[in-house]
Amino acid sequence: MRTKAGSRLRSGLRLLPGLRFRPGLRLRVALSFALFSMLLTTAQTIAIFLVTYDKEEEFINAILADEMSELIARYRQDPRISRSHDSDLSGYIVSANERGTLPAYLQNLAIGHQEIFVDGKEFHVEVRKQDDAEFYLLYDASRHEQRIANFRTFLLLGMASMAAVTVGLGFWLSGLLVRQVADLAQRVAGRTPGIQYPPLASNYHDEEVVSVAQSFDEYDQRMRRLLQREKEFTANLSHELRTPLTAIVTSCELLGEDPTLSAKTRQRLEAIAGAGARIEQTMSALLLLARETQAGDDEAVDVREAIDEALAPFRDQLAAKDIEIELIIPNNSVLHVYRPALQLALTNLIKNAAKYTDRGAIKFRYDDGTLAISDTGRGIAASDLPHIFKRHYRGQDEYLGGSGLGLAIVRRIAERFSWDVSAESLPPRGSTFALRFPAKSRSA
Repeated sequence: MRTKAGSRLRSGLRLLPGLRFRPGLRLRVALSFALFSMLLTTAQTIAIFLVTYDKEEEFINAILADEMSELIARYRQDPRISRSHDSDLSGYIVSANERGTLPAYLQNLAIGHQEIFVDGKEFHVEVRKQDDAEFYLLYDASRHEQRIANFRTFLLLGMASMAAVTVGLGFWLSGLLVRQVADLAQRVAGRTPGIQYPPLASNYHDEEVVSVAQSFDEYDQRMRRLLQREKEFTANLSHELRTPLTAIVTSCELLGEDPTLSAKTRQRLEAIAGAGARIEQTMSALLLLARETQAGDDEAVDVREAIDEALAPFRDQLAAKDIEIELIIPNNSVLHVYRPALQLALTNLIKNAAKYTDRGAIKFRYDDGTLAISDTGRGIAASDLPHIFKRHYRGQDEYLGGSGLGLAIVRRIAERFSWDVSAESLPPRGSTFALRFPAKSRSA
């Protein structure tokens, strides 16, 4: 099945919505500490304010009760007293039929303690009836309310200061807490696979960090063993395959020197020798992709010759389907690339085109560092295009068989050598795959 790789532009667009702020461990610890401290401080502040407010109210009520008792005692000593006044307290003594002489805001008050507002000012009022007289005692709560407002402002400023202190303290403490974790992360990030390093656990003292470091050490040891086995396997595989391949190619060359061979036999020998050479190139490219080593040595590769060589195994198949091959390649078009990688990529793209094209043509066009391969096959469904370069993906043409690895290998080659691969399709008119090479590959 043919598929289309997600382009770099598409990949970039996926990244744009993902530009989210992701705080590190230290900042999360600091913010958690600060948030907990702020919640605790806020709760304490509210509790202090409520307790203080209640105590102030109780204090005012006590003042009113004491002053009222004193006012009644003075009246009993001298019934001629009708009122008293000082800075915060005002007292009135009237009989029931003299209530109209009181200020209007006092005339309809019931016996007991209450709060009233006069011209925006709060008053606490105590009303009692004793010895056929009514006693009214007013407490001006303005200074009390001012004290409460000042205290509230002080608490808010204290909360703000505490917030700043807790954030700074939390950040400092979190630095102490995650310092070893950050150091461990830095050491792990600086390691190169396959190289033996001293154990990480010996650098730390906290039990939790030591446990994590020991896990990394064990994982590192397993990875080194796996890499060593992989290197041994690929080296053995390369040796065991190259030996018979060399024998096949050499035998073909020796047989080809026999003057009695017919033209048809000689042609078959050349095909066998060419297949052996292609297998060796494919093996070299696949081994390079499997290892984290530097890319192979670049060489000047004629684009037309590379296409002819990649087409060789498919010419009989294409001829049987009566598919035409069209090359629109300027003369002397040369790419400076790793030849086995280019041949492997072209082979998979041609194999893909040959498989899905039943009639028409396959066209190769090269221009300004871009090699496009177009066919007149059935095309690729729009729903399959975003997934075609995934391993083992075959989409709607799964019934045709195949492993779904060819285009995945092409994408892997492109990523390894900083090429770009893309695909577009208009079913059922065919598809176009494009390999774009960097400027350094097009330079002389």
